[in-house]
Amino acid sequence: MHRALNRMEPRLLQVLLRRVVERRTREQFAVLYGLEIDRADLLVWRAIRSFEAALALAPEPRPLPFAEEAAAARALAEAPEYPANIRGLADQHTAVEAALERAEREAEASPRRIRENRLRVVSIAVVIAIAAYLYWRDTYGPKERRPPEARPARVKD
Repeated sequence: MHRALNRMEPRLLQVLLRRVVERRTREQFAVLYGLEIDRADLLVWRAIRSFEAALALAPEPRPLPFAEEAAAARALAEAPEYPANIRGLADQHTAVEAALERAEREAEASPRRIRENRLRVVSIAVVIAIAAYLYWRDTYGPKERRPPEARPARVKD
């Protein structure tokens, strides 16, 4: 299950965790995301569909027409319980949370993440240095001196 969760798109993974693993009610979940309950059900249905595809090592499922998705989401919401693989995810919520936290710690300590963070810091420092240089140049730098303009000669009548 852990590998399937890692293969999911991050937003849908978060939806699945908030609704199923944290065992939030439909209403709590809808309030958390600021959605109407029907829209929240649709989001949960898409997350479950994505999880099932990840479990089967299949590519991310293609979107269905909205009416079909809405009907499937409504049927899932009205069902007495989730499908077996989703119930298993909910039953193992502590193990899932621990595995995801461990994976997050490993990702933070990975050489790739460390390199990305260093490059991010260097990029920010370069932007600040350029901004400071441009500010200093415009504020304190040498001023352009224009030669005085010649005044037109006065014509006497």
